[in-house]
Amino acid sequence: MRVDSATTRTATGTATAEPDPTSAAVLGKEFLQLLITQLQNQDPLEPLDNTELVSQLAQLSSLDSLQSIEQSLQTGQGLNQLAQAAALIGSTVRASAEGGEVSGKVSAAQITATGQVQLVIEGQAVPLSAVVEVRAG
Repeated sequence: MRVDSATTRTATGTATAEPDPTSAAVLGKEFLQLLITQLQNQDPLEPLDNTELVSQLAQLSSLDSLQSIEQSLQTGQGLNQLAQAAALIGSTVRASAEGGEVSGKVSAAQITATGQVQLVIEGQAVPLSAVVEVRAG
């Protein structure tokens, strides 16, 4: 199960904690290290039950598969958003920006290093999610 974010309501407001994107990979490495340590330190007179070992290896395999699927979905989502942004090139849009509102023709679409899709409106990069109105050319 993937948790996108955790939100906590307090008496003074709301706090949102974003998960570490590398936590799943770290968890997989820690799980494998724990399994290796367990095998190295097992009692030779009472070795690890075969069904237990197979179960743990199956869990590791499932974890790897889920990480791969998650990565594919994230890549697909980013490409889908970029395609949506590219379709807006030449359109007139209005968007909320840090300094207020920006309005004008979209000249380009881009993806930042963090994976955020942005539109370039009148020379200013604005997140695709900030667009509030789209008008034809």
